[in-house]
Amino acid sequence: MLSPNGFNNEGYPATRPANGPSIEHRFGSTAIVDNNHLHYNPYPNVTGPGQPPANCEAGNENYIQGKAVLGNVPGATGTAHEITTREQNLFSEKYPAATLKDLGLPTTPATSTASKSSVTPATGKN
Repeated sequence: MLSPNGFNNEGYPATRPANGPSIEHRFGSTAIVDNNHLHYNPYPNVTGPGQPPANCEAGNENYIQGKAVLGNVPGATGTAHEITTREQNLFSEKYPAATLKDLGLPTTPATSTASKSSVTPATGKN
């Protein structure tokens, strides 16, 4: 993914944190996309000593549109998180079968080996 265009954007050296409109336009429109805002939390709350209980921010921060967020997000984030698997890409979409094969992941569910013999066919030994 590319960083948004605009002054002090996240992709290039800047004089201050990104906190302004982008210079990008939605396709077929003159409306400016407001996506040039830095969201950064170097020390998230993880329910440690002295931190709010049942509040794990690491990876659970909500994206606040149109506002730069530096540090802890306002409010409680809870401890629930989005479950993803190796079969999913960055956008939680399942990879095509060819990509799963290239990653060395099975494309079909694994079968149970409990009913099969434990003898190795090549050597005839257990």
